[in-house]
Amino acid sequence: MKKLALLGMSIFLLGACGNNVQEEVEADTESSSSEEVAETATSGTITVNSDAPNEVETVGQTTKKFDTDFTLKKISKIDGTATLAEGLDLTFDDLKIYQMGAVPSIEGEDELNQKIQEQFDRFGIKEGDYFLEIKYHLANKTDQDLVDPYPSQIFTTTGEEVDMTKIESEGSYDLAKDAGANFEALYKLKDPEIKGVTLHFDIKDNELFETVATEPVDVNF
Repeated sequence: MKKLALLGMSIFLLGACGNNVQEEVEADTESSSSEEVAETATSGTITVNSDAPNEVETVGQTTKKFDTDFTLKKISKIDGTATLAEGLDLTFDDLKIYQMGAVPSIEGEDELNQKIQEQFDRFGIKEGDYFLEIKYHLANKTDQDLVDPYPSQIFTTTGEEVDMTKIESEGSYDLAKDAGANFEALYKLKDPEIKGVTLHFDIKDNELFETVATEPVDVNF
């Protein structure tokens, strides 16, 4: 189990331990009923929903995303909670690197599938591509509502600056005062042979939109 390193700040160890592709798809299909979405989940099409388990913990295991195989290549289970700023605590669940299988082809004229295919084409997503998935919890103990809780920059140990276009994400774009929330995001990764990443945040208060001073976070695989 890896340790979370926070540059220039203390880590409180636990005792035992610009654009969003997926949201664009969901925004364009809000009016669709769950039955209509379910009807698109046929073999050979790109779909958002899948009955396959989404949690894999062992390298080599495969899950389903966009109706294609995503094979786990690396995983970091982080042990610790870091204080990004006074009253703002970050706890990672894990970081994972996946490799994608074959890109499914479109069948028929389904609008949802076509939208996803357009995004794949737009970002040059192809068979064999690698992706970085991050999952974490932010606890806002301040007296201010905050916005932009996702990383603003991610750098790898090989020097790559990760494209911050979220291929898939889950979580709100705001974080209420005296509240906590879970966040996750999937980013395209050029070089999977990395030892770790550095995450930078550009979180702002929701009244004056002033940036909250935070420190970068290092996470190793």
